[in-house]
Amino acid sequence: MSTVDQQVAAARALDDAGRHREAIGVWMAAFQAEPTRASSAIALAQSMAKLGQRAQAAEVLALAASLHPGNAEVLTVRGTLLRALGRHDEAIACHEQALQRAPGSVAIHTNLSAAFSSAGRFEQALVQADAALGLEPENPIHHFNRGTCLLRLHRLGEAREALTRATALGPTSADAWLNLGEVAVASGDDATAEAHFRRAVALADGSADAHFNLGLRLLARGEWKEGWAEYAWREQIASIPRRRVEGARWDGERLDGTLLVTAEQGLGDTLQFLRFVGLARERCTRVVFEAPPALGALLSGPDVVTQGQPLPSHAAHASLLDLPNLLGGLAPPPPRRLATRAPTWKRPPGLAVGVVWQGNPAYHLDARRSVPLRCFEPLSRVPGVTLVSLQKQHGRDHLATWAGAPLLDLGATLDETSGPFVETAGVLARLDLLIASDTSVPHLAGLVGCPVWLLLSRPADWRWGADGERTPWYPDFRLFRQRSAGDWGEVFARVEVALRTFGETR
Repeated sequence: MSTVDQQVAAARALDDAGRHREAIGVWMAAFQAEPTRASSAIALAQSMAKLGQRAQAAEVLALAASLHPGNAEVLTVRGTLLRALGRHDEAIACHEQALQRAPGSVAIHTNLSAAFSSAGRFEQALVQADAALGLEPENPIHHFNRGTCLLRLHRLGEAREALTRATALGPTSADAWLNLGEVAVASGDDATAEAHFRRAVALADGSADAHFNLGLRLLARGEWKEGWAEYAWREQIASIPRRRVEGARWDGERLDGTLLVTAEQGLGDTLQFLRFVGLARERCTRVVFEAPPALGALLSGPDVVTQGQPLPSHAAHASLLDLPNLLGGLAPPPPRRLATRAPTWKRPPGLAVGVVWQGNPAYHLDARRSVPLRCFEPLSRVPGVTLVSLQKQHGRDHLATWAGAPLLDLGATLDETSGPFVETAGVLARLDLLIASDTSVPHLAGLVGCPVWLLLSRPADWRWGADGERTPWYPDFRLFRQRSAGDWGEVFARVEVALRTFGETR
């Protein structure tokens, strides 16, 4: 056995024993001694990746690719590492080069499909998934990949067919049942979605995604105790960020000391869940809430700090969105009213109706929830009604093509001197009504006593339930739901009729 062969055998033994750091040194020596052996470079990179050194591993394979330009495996492994690093264009290029060197490779088609999916290029991902499926038509993984691409493209019927086939060929695949559940959610079939998510949980009890999605469906139908317990699994999902704080985590029991509550997810989530802070105060000597910077001015007070400020000494901490579960799986209590400042604007005569149409486009479902401003034009012509725009930042470009009756635009200067949301809260408290898409502003309206007509896409977010015009979260909300996905015209026809009646009764 040559020296390099001995090094390879030793490195493999170290990897098998989980001693990857030691294995890296041996693999490196083997690769340097015989750089023509591509397998050593691949094994070195894989050992590095196991220690989280993906960027360095990708560089090792870049060198190996220059030494072995015809080796498809080097390119494939490098592409997989680059995808994990979020370097999607480079990953796609690697897999495309690999496919040129090994045309007809099922594995490379599959990896290229995954790279396109990670880049959000689902049409191209589907082409590669179908190519793999054509080569192995009875492989459930390819039906799963095809179905997942179709789901992301919102081609729900085809997605359901492909994922159903995946579960038939591979009935123990939790991921296939999970995605089939997502198809059911997108189709408005919550009962079927819940059944699929339960199946996924049964197959993979450690799957945070399965538990979390099950929790959303339970919460949507008011199964609060079980729903909040399942919702807590979101902590293990990397795509859902949360504040990390050192120290003991609160268990929901009585606390002789200060509890620090930290915000989580979006501004609307924070405003919606603030009501639970008051209930936590009943079990703790003191509760201090750490507000996100955009809500610091609105929520300022002796028991509020803004993120970025020094944290108070505390005995335990909890995330705001964990409070319902920690408090025993509660149904939503009534929102606690926020005090507001008198705004400087002059209220128009008649019915003053606020409007907000656009959310943050960085949210992955914003295109579904946001509404074109032109849909509000018929409402502006209802006798006695003045529409008041509270829209800030995103979506204000829609005003350039407004063709309705004159609209009072406050959004351009709102909150400039008061701090975010402070002046907006004062305006909302003095409006007759807010008509808005599902953004943070309706939650603020709910905390200052402004009636809200909420415009909901199909499917709607979990917090608004699957059907009905009312919500336990806010007694003054009326929900206007799409009956067909994407059809805002029919929604606004109902809103216009309701607004005419609303104006007659004021």
